[in-house]
This record gives sequence, C-alpha cells and structure tokens, in this order.
Amino acid sequence: MLEIKVNHIAQVSVHQAEQQDKPPSLPVKTIKNSPSMMRFKETAQFIIEMMPRKNYGEAGASQKYWLEIKDPKHRDRISLNGLDAQSGALSAWLEDVNNKTGLFQWIDQHPDVEINTLKNKPKHPLSLDVGYINYLSPDQATDYWVTISQGEWKTGNKLLNTTHLPSKAGMEGHAAIVIHRDGNIFVHPYEKGKWQHTSTTEGKPVLSAGMILIEQGKAKSFYLDSGHYMPQRPQLEHLLARLAAQGVNINELDIHAKHIAQNDIKALVRQYSR
Repeated sequence: MLEIKVNHIAQVSVHQAEQQDKPPSLPVKTIKNSPSMMRFKETAQFIIEMMPRKNYGEAGASQKYWLEIKDPKHRDRISLNGLDAQSGALSAWLEDVNNKTGLFQWIDQHPDVEINTLKNKPKHPLSLDVGYINYLSPDQATDYWVTISQGEWKTGNKLLNTTHLPSKAGMEGHAAIVIHRDGNIFVHPYEKGKWQHTSTTEGKPVLSAGMILIEQGKAKSFYLDSGHYMPQRPQLEHLLARLAAQGVNINELDIHAKHIAQNDIKALVRQYSR
C-alpha cells in the first residue's frame, strides 16, 4: 500500500544515525492511505476545485450548493440540504444513529426517507419531490457553446435564439449564460430542478453568469443573476469586456443588476465600449 512519508527531518536523522551506528533520535512516521485518508484527500481536492481565483475576478459556486455538485446524481440542493440546518436529506442522515455509510449512498438506500425542506414544516418522501440537475460532461456541453462574431451569436452555424427556452420567472425568453474560466461562453436553458448555471461548468468557478435574451443572433437584455454563483461587479465587467471585444454593441444591451446602481452600470458600459 502506498505510504505518505512525513517528518523529513526525522528521516534524515534516522539515516545519519544508521551511518554512525547510533539509535535514531526521532522515529519515522508514516500515514497509510486508509479509506478515511482517501476520503479526506478527495474532499480536500474538491474544495480546492471549488475555490475561485478572486484576483482574476472569478465567482465560485455558493457553498450551499456543494452537496448538489458533489452528489454523483446531482440531486437538487433543497432536497439534500433543505433550507436550514435541520432539514433535508442531510439532516435525516445525521439523525440515523445506526448509519455507517456516506450521505449519497445512504440516500440511494433510503429513497423514500421522510424529509422536510424547512424545520417544523410537513414532511414528505424524498423521492416525491427530488430534482436531478443536468450536469453535462465537457463533450456534452459543447452543444451549448456559442461563438460571437461581429455581434452575432451562433451555435454551430445557426443564429442563436433564446425566446423559446424555459427561463426564470419574470425573465421570460432569457436563457442561462455562463463564461467559463477559460473564456468560453455557454448558453443553455434555465429550468428549476433541471437546468442551472452549473450545468456546463461541473460546479467549478466562472468568470460570469447570468440570464440573457437573444433574438435571431442579437443580444437584447441581460440580468446579472445566478443563485449558484451570486455574481457581482467583477463578473459584470468580465461580461462587458468579452462582449465588446466580440463586436457586441453593449450600449444597446438592456442590463439589470440588483446589487449595482444603474449609474454605475452605465459608467461600466461607457468604459468597455470605447
């Protein structure tokens, strides 16, 4: 079994002592890759992958969605976490004193466990209202990759049109837009419990995320809005810079950002449209 050597100073001490026929002053400590150690390393790697590079203006997925991202079946976060610390499948799993399995395996074994989504609310079987979020592989995600040339948005060789796609309430005709950390832009449906802003990103950090209305290849309206990524001003700047560089007339784009004043939005548009 692979062993991880620690305490390099101790190893040097042992080697020197052996050369001098003296007992070592410090023992060599080894840590075996036990199942618990492997789980720890896997969790640590997952956390590292979730961390945005703030100096690059990236946004990371909110921690309340991490279980949804980590779940191999990507069950919706409300079914997994609930809306407080005492609800959802996670709470039921923690209450099972006889449990010896991980959360996701336990849920697979107890699909009809009674849960509520908020403390003191009526309970229901998990399977009755669980949603499964689409998390696409990189190959699958290419179907939603868009190119922009001289202000025209295309998927493949076709002009993009989002008006027929499912969307958020109050944002009819708008589709989810995500700028991956490599700069590639993806546009896809938004449908609660099925399609989210993490659907093409595997939950990893992004440069921007929101909702966009595109009619026959022309961008009309944009909302800086994503429950998963909670985008702020740096993410709006990434979007404006990217679109302006691709020939989009951002002066004609109707922009909404609930945490940014309209005067500040107009100033950013002037800045990036030069």
